[in-house]
Amino acid sequence: DTLKYGAGATITDVSVSYVGVEGTTGTTNYTNFDGQSDYLIIDDEQVGTGKEDVFEVKVTFAVDPAAVTPQSADCELTEGEEGTGLLNVAEVSDGVPSKNDDACADMPNPSVDIVKTVTAGPTSTGNVNEYTMTYQVEVSNTSDALAFYDLSDTLKYGAGATITDVSVSYVGVEGTTGTANYTNFDGQSDYLIIDDEQVGSGKEDVFQIVVTFAVDPAAVTPQSADCELTEGEEGTGLLNTAEVSDGVPSKNDDACADMPNPSVDIVKTVTAGPTSTGNVNEYTMTYQVEVSNTSDALAFYDLSDTLKYGAGATITDVSVSYVSGDGETGTANYTNFDGQSDYLIIDDEQVGTGKEDVFQIVVTFEVDPAAVTPQSANCELTEDEEGTGLLNTAEVSDGVPSKNDDACADMPNPSVDIVKTVTAGPTSTGNVNEYTMTYQVEVSNTSDALAFYDLSDTLK
Repeated sequence: DTLKYGAGATITDVSVSYVGVEGTTGTTNYTNFDGQSDYLIIDDEQVGTGKEDVFEVKVTFAVDPAAVTPQSADCELTEGEEGTGLLNVAEVSDGVPSKNDDACADMPNPSVDIVKTVTAGPTSTGNVNEYTMTYQVEVSNTSDALAFYDLSDTLKYGAGATITDVSVSYVGVEGTTGTANYTNFDGQSDYLIIDDEQVGSGKEDVFQIVVTFAVDPAAVTPQSADCELTEGEEGTGLLNTAEVSDGVPSKNDDACADMPNPSVDIVKTVTAGPTSTGNVNEYTMTYQVEVSNTSDALAFYDLSDTLKYGAGATITDVSVSYVSGDGETGTANYTNFDGQSDYLIIDDEQVGTGKEDVFQIVVTFEVDPAAVTPQSANCELTEDEEGTGLLNTAEVSDGVPSKNDDACADMPNPSVDIVKTVTAGPTSTGNVNEYTMTYQVEVSNTSDALAFYDLSDTLK
C-alpha cells in the first residue's frame, strides 16, 4: 500500500489491521509498514476461492494550509506531482497477476474569513476627553473542514490618543474551545486574544473589543486623526487590525474611525456700557462670552477671563453668570472669580457638537479723571501698558486647544467746561452807594460720559 498525499499534508502515523472474517495465514508486516518507505502489509497471504480478506489502513496526518494548493488537494495527479489529495494506492502481486486500485479524498484545507467592524463609538465617558470604542471581530469558516485558528488584534491609534483600558469578550453563539488570553490582551504589547480556537464548517465566532482612551487635542493633528496610515506613521485615527493565523492561512481586516478632536470657538462682546450707576463716576460694563463647539465631538473646556482696565479705572465689583446654551455641567467658580487675581470662571465645562454656552460678566468700576490719560482710556494696548480702556480678555483651554478673544470700550473720562460771565451790573439799588452785580456760570459737559462735579464760587 502506497500513500501518495499531496503537498501540504504531513503523515504522522500509520496503522494497519486485518478486519475480515477469514483470518490471515501470511507473514504480516504491520509494525514496519508506513506506506511511505515500507509498503508491504502482508507477505504470502492466501485466500480461498470465493472468499475475501479485508484490511484497514488508518492514517493520521497534519495539514499546513499555507502549503496546500488547489492542485495538491484535488485528487487529480498531474505530471510533476508525486502525490495529490489523500491518494492511497493498494496493490496485490507475487503469487497472482499484479493489480492495483486507489482511493482518494480531497485534502481538507481549512480556511476562515475575518471581518472587523466598529459597532459603537467614539463615545464620551463623561470624563474630560475620555472616550470608548467598541469593535467586533467575526471569524467565519469558509471551508468544508473544521478550522483551527489563533486570533490576534492590534490597536494602531494615532498620535494624541492614549489607551487607558482594553477588554475583550466572546459574544458569539458557538462557544469557544481554544485557550483564551482575555486577561493579558491589551492590543499594544500582548496581541493574542485566543489560541487554537476552532470553528465548524459554516459556523462563525464573534468577539468584541472595548477600548477606553483619552485624547490630547494639543497633540492631535489632521494626519494623526484621519484613518489614513501614511509612511512614517505607526498609527492613525482609531485604527484596529485583527488577524487570524496558525491553523488557517493568515488573513486580517481592520476597522477605523476618525479620532475625536474636540475644539471650540470663543467670541467676546460688549453688550452694555459703560453705564452710570448714578453714583459719582461709577459705571457698569456688561460683557458676553460665547463658547461654541466647532467639532464633531463633545468638547470639555476651562473658561477664564481677565480684566485689563487702563490707569484711572478701579474695579469695585465683578459678577459672572451662565445665561444660555447647552447647560452647565462643569465646576463653576463664580463666587471666587474677580478677573484680577482669580481668573477661572468654570472648570471642565462641556458643550455638545453644534451647541454653545453663553456667559455674562458684569463689572462695576470707578473712574478717577485726574488719573486717566488718552492712552490709558483708548483700548490700544501698548508695550508698556498692563491694561487699557475697559479691556477684557476671555480664554478657553485644557480640554480643547487654547483660544482667546477680547472686547473693549473706551474708558469714560468725564470732563466739563466752565464759563463765567457778568450778565448785569453794577446796578444801583437806590441806596447810597449800594449796588448789585449779576454773574452767570455755565457748566457744559465736553465728554461722552455723564459728568459729576462740585461747583464753588469765590468773590474777590
